[in-house]
Amino acid sequence: MRLVEDNPLPTTVVAPQWRVIELITVAQVQLLADDRSGAAQSLDTAIQEAAVQRLPHQLRRIVRTSGTRLPAQHAAASQSLDQIRSEMAA
Repeated sequence: MRLVEDNPLPTTVVAPQWRVIELITVAQVQLLADDRSGAAQSLDTAIQEAAVQRLPHQLRRIVRTSGTRLPAQHAAASQSLDQIRSEMAA
């Protein structure tokens, strides 16, 4: 949790999907530390970025991470995932 709180500034530029992966991983740590508010905030940002970047795998990770502990994030990620699926089917 200390590493999450003392997040250093990035020294390199990475692909945008890695930012989403980082946010989900941070949320998992926050949930383990029982910081639901911080986890919800991290996942909200991850959902927005994953939807814009069209990253269904990361949206599935968010669904699994949020589970029953963060129902609003679970629902938002599921909705974004359904939207991407329907667009791909069209």
